[in-house]
Amino acid sequence: VTIPSTVTKIGSSAFLDCDSLRTITVPGTVKSVEQQAFDYCDKLETIIFEEGVQRIGWLAIRNNPKLKKVVIPSSVTTFDRPSGTSDKTFDACPNVVVYVNCGTAGWNYVRNYGISYSASHPYTNSTVVQPTCTSQGYTRYYCKCGTYSYNSNYTSALGHSYNSYVTPPTCTEEGYTTYTCRRCGYSYNGNYVPENG
Repeated sequence: VTIPSTVTKIGSSAFLDCDSLRTITVPGTVKSVEQQAFDYCDKLETIIFEEGVQRIGWLAIRNNPKLKKVVIPSSVTTFDRPSGTSDKTFDACPNVVVYVNCGTAGWNYVRNYGISYSASHPYTNSTVVQPTCTSQGYTRYYCKCGTYSYNSNYTSALGHSYNSYVTPPTCTEEGYTTYTCRRCGYSYNGNYVPENG
């Protein structure tokens, strides 16, 4: 089935009981998918809604026992569900996995109603953590949902860079050299020499 680009709405029960339908792509020119549009499609396996679709009507997709994959774009902002009813989109679709972007209406819908899903996480924000003398630097990438992050682009630790100061021995105390890192302030003593006596 090919939906022409001139179509802006898939009407109620448009594909009801359409047993020949196996896969369908709904183009982004379609803004609304109405109630029970894909209901009782016994052989339907895949529905892909392209970016641009905005509304999924109440019970638009249900009673599809072979449905395995539904792609919901970020442009979908509304899933209709009248108050006071327990019926919902994706009822009686036991094998479906809904593919969504995190932080979207689709993501919220499948999480709220316990529907199997796979979420992609657009990592749009990042923070650069500079290396120190003893620790690697890296870039931390954050998903826009605020839940997920990961580190990448590691850079090597800088290592200490020392200045030295010599404390000479005295008659009663040994001498030594104090090494102090000019970056982090870490210091230690070394190169001990005996007291003069």
